[in-house]
Amino acid sequence: MVIINEKIDSWIEVSKQKLERSFDYIESRLHSYQFLMGNEISIADFYFYVMLHWCDYFSLNLNKWPEILKLKSELEKRDSINLVAKMS
Repeated sequence: MVIINEKIDSWIEVSKQKLERSFDYIESRLHSYQFLMGNEISIADFYFYVMLHWCDYFSLNLNKWPEILKLKSELEKRDSINLVAKMS
């Protein structure tokens, strides 16, 4: 069982590293654009918002990426996000 746990822990660490590189890229884009795909909101932003909540589950601190936190905060102000959140 120890071998399986070590493999899982290793996979989680590699996944976190990949995710951090992706967040670094997104952070750099958000310095130039309001949303992920430019200055107009898209489905990508809504999906990304959902994905950001997975970070809590995996204990990934988002403070390293202030533009991502800003986008998350802006999305949380949208009526559509609040309406869906009430459904769950």
